[in-house]
Amino acid sequence: MKLATTLFLLLFTLVTIGQNIPKGTNTIILQSKDTSRAEAFNNICELLLDNNIEIAQTNKDLYYLTTAPTECKSIVAKLTIRVQEKSGKINIVVAGKYAMGMDMDLGAVTIKDSFSNITSSGMKGSPARQAWDYMNTIAAKIPNRSVSYEIK
Repeated sequence: MKLATTLFLLLFTLVTIGQNIPKGTNTIILQSKDTSRAEAFNNICELLLDNNIEIAQTNKDLYYLTTAPTECKSIVAKLTIRVQEKSGKINIVVAGKYAMGMDMDLGAVTIKDSFSNITSSGMKGSPARQAWDYMNTIAAKIPNRSVSYEIK
């Protein structure tokens, strides 16, 4: 079992590295194995709930959802996932936002934390990198035929 898990992680890492993700990438696009938008959308909802990720909003007509802010290491992240159909293929588009999850008091002034777009940037262990790794990990759990990355 450990060997299978290790091999999967090694293969996933090699595939991800092999794609040479450009700095600043903020969108992950998965070509779904599902045959319809509704099937893909329902499977994603189940996957998120099975992984204890709360869904904050859904629009079943547009096949769109937003997760509730989820704590991940030193950040809070929320993802937006859309299911689209283009040229007869079902695509899953994953993007997100993250925040540090804290406000800062400077004397009489309070600086409110705000959400920033998740991008493939930052050094290992940095909040930006933690956010990217979280989004990439969730996207990797969605069954797919192929993965591509875009800057939008």
